[in-house]
Amino acid sequence: MPAMLLLTPGPTPVPDRVLRAIARPPIPHRSAEFESILASCLAPMQSLFGTRGVVLTLAGSGTTAMEAAIWSLAAARGPGGTIVVAHSGKFGERWAESARRAGAATGARVRDLSAPWGEPIDPEALADTLRATPDARLVVFTHCETSTATVSDARALAAATRASAPDALIVADGITSVGAIPCAMDEWGIDAVACASQKALGLPPGLGFVALGERAIDALNKTNVMEARGGTALRAVAVERDSNTTPFAPHPGPLPGGAGGRSSGTGANSDTGINSGTGVPPVRHSRMSRSTGETPVPLGRRISSAPPVPMSLDLSRALAAAGAGRTPFTPAINLIFGLRESLAMIEEDGFDRRLCRTASFAAAVRGAATAMGLSIPSKSPSDSVTAIGFPDALADPVRAWRRSERGVALAGGQDGWAGAVVRFSHMGFLTNDDTIAGVTAIADALDALAPGRFDTRAGVAAARDALAAGVTR
Repeated sequence: MPAMLLLTPGPTPVPDRVLRAIARPPIPHRSAEFESILASCLAPMQSLFGTRGVVLTLAGSGTTAMEAAIWSLAAARGPGGTIVVAHSGKFGERWAESARRAGAATGARVRDLSAPWGEPIDPEALADTLRATPDARLVVFTHCETSTATVSDARALAAATRASAPDALIVADGITSVGAIPCAMDEWGIDAVACASQKALGLPPGLGFVALGERAIDALNKTNVMEARGGTALRAVAVERDSNTTPFAPHPGPLPGGAGGRSSGTGANSDTGINSGTGVPPVRHSRMSRSTGETPVPLGRRISSAPPVPMSLDLSRALAAAGAGRTPFTPAINLIFGLRESLAMIEEDGFDRRLCRTASFAAAVRGAATAMGLSIPSKSPSDSVTAIGFPDALADPVRAWRRSERGVALAGGQDGWAGAVVRFSHMGFLTNDDTIAGVTAIADALDALAPGRFDTRAGVAAARDALAAGVTR
């Protein structure tokens, strides 16, 4: 079967080097070798997110990572309050639903701020909403809304939140932004950002990541924990701090240089408290003592002092494990082999160069679509993915023709945009030739399905011109 060119906004093409790394035999995840591999990924991941904090690796999708952030931080802020979710597309609506579920478990209310599909979230509207919500404890927004290929100003949204609700923690969906467009979560004042393996990192689906800033780490370090065994409750005891251990703290030094900066993974550092062999600070594990003289609590009944977070989504557990250089549960071992290889390739390429190339792909596709007589329905187009509008319900026939006749895969529209747009990815390890192949396949499909209606030659020429000009930062 001929190879398919993936131009979908996830999954994206996986380089042969990464596939070979994934194909090696697995090793025990509770081994020094694996922990060294995991530690080596921390510094380059910090650079991609723009943080000195920790980046947690979860087995799951981007939805897993976002739900972990929403549920864990909602629980960490205690019962009650309000979760504000700002959204303008399908995935932002998904986070609102996740927040409602987390709110039902934590006693928090949820307030939606919605913008029309294709429009960015308005920072002033968010500020107005927060000023009218004095008990806001968590604010959730999407940096790049994949369903509409629309980017919001994450820096301005974070600034509006800090000014109007300074105590609220900020969670951003960076699933189609981290590694593809600039992300500087510490500089922008964002507390947690999530992304996934199958987007800009060029891995198969299966890994979710949550980067945590100082305030999120502090909130999780204070979270009470509970464990239940054999139908008997274990008394939840707050995370304690003593002279022998410290809670997880953000990396004390400057951000690692370059996207692929490497942690040595060996050696202790008595000045910073960095764990030997992990490259990250230690975390104080909660002391759990079996209750005495208390009535056993049946499994499934929640104790009010324990966070109502499913174990697999509990970032306080993941944070504690990260302090020991581990994951809390069995990780996707072979995907982490691939992650290390992907990060090495990003380092070799140069992160700034990669961002510029992604932007040039986006400029080429937008220019091609406009020259052909197609539309760009987003009012704030992202450089990570482009939505192209087609008249007369041509979007899905064009997509099907490209797939069957040229072996080029594009994503279709969702919900209200279904049948009206195709979405063209610029993320990961794509090349100029891949972008031209995608544009040419659109041109060929239009010539076959609607001959003479579109200036397809002008579209291909515009793409070539844009790629030749490039984009600089």
